[in-house]
Amino acid sequence: MSKARVILWKEVLDLSRDRRTLASTVLLPLLGLPLLAALTGVLTGFSVVKIGIFYEEDQVGDLAEWFAGQLRDLLGRSGIPANVSVAKGVPESLAGYDVVVVFPEGFAENYTSIDRVAWVRISVLVGSPAADAAKRAAESVVSYISTWLAGERIKTLAGMAGVKVDSAAVLNPVRVYLGYHRVTGAPAPPEAAEVAETARLLEFALFFAANPAIIYVSDAIVGERERKTIESLLVAAGSRRPLLTGKIVASVLLGLIAAAADTVGVLVYFKMLQVVGVKLSPSLIAVHAGVTALLVVMTASLVAPIAARSGSVRAAQASSFLLLMVALAVYFAAFTVDFLKLERWVRLILYAVPFTHPAMVIHNYVLGNYYAAGLHALAAAAFTAASIMIAARTFDSEKLILIRR
Repeated sequence: MSKARVILWKEVLDLSRDRRTLASTVLLPLLGLPLLAALTGVLTGFSVVKIGIFYEEDQVGDLAEWFAGQLRDLLGRSGIPANVSVAKGVPESLAGYDVVVVFPEGFAENYTSIDRVAWVRISVLVGSPAADAAKRAAESVVSYISTWLAGERIKTLAGMAGVKVDSAAVLNPVRVYLGYHRVTGAPAPPEAAEVAETARLLEFALFFAANPAIIYVSDAIVGERERKTIESLLVAAGSRRPLLTGKIVASVLLGLIAAAADTVGVLVYFKMLQVVGVKLSPSLIAVHAGVTALLVVMTASLVAPIAARSGSVRAAQASSFLLLMVALAVYFAAFTVDFLKLERWVRLILYAVPFTHPAMVIHNYVLGNYYAAGLHALAAAAFTAASIMIAARTFDSEKLILIRR
């Protein structure tokens, strides 16, 4: 172990001097999600949605102005800048508008009657996310008007019949009492759903922590040969195993740094977007940090055999980035699909992929399946140990020195 400590101390010194590796270890996880949030916010701010509201009858003018105010308020709260104009008449052309709302002729009479339908025409620009958001806001305002008007009509009819009626009970005679439960069947508080939603984002955020391990291990092994220092290291270590042990243990330090940066990045992401429906607890943050550190070490151990057989740092990184693409596929799928609901044979295939298990640790933890979370953590540790053993067997000193670039 003393020789491994020498290698480890050498790696720690190298890491402290390698600003590029440290920067990528910290900045990529730290800024990955916040940059996505910033880019989304900036682009949304430049994407002004143009809405035209038209009415054909003078008595609808006040309603159209009120409608425009409600749209501005709803879209403003969503962070979507809107240019809303109100005009009397029919638009000559829909060109230039993202959404057009028209209160047609006859709307006022139908609106004030007791048994007619008042129609509102809405036209939406195809293929525009901002237009879709404006359409949903317009439909929400129309729904509010419809509900209010229905209540007024019920009051009028009740007055004509001489009875007292609760308009809300007539409009919504059947309602839903929403509750939640865990996999075990035990009741769960509403906050559990928020935590579960948060977990999906945390699972996706794991991707940003995997890349630094690939860069580090590729350089730590192949880079030594390119710098012509591998021979002296092998002499100092005495054998290949202390050399490999020192470099893998150094990746643990890298993993802790990446875990801290990734956790801070997630917190900044939630703060920037002021995400609704998510909840971070201290225990969940701790689990995410621990899983991220384990992921970095696991990725380093998976890359080590590839790096040992590569002719150059570029070749090692190119081959290792295939692993990164696998990680991206797994964590994107975890963000959109509940793995626990998949067919058993599909889950078994996913469980054969090492990157699946860190995500499943978080997923099962928030669901209260602590036993399953522990099993997946053990599986990730087992993949890590197996990869280290494979690396130790393939870490041939002679080939490492003589392999062609």
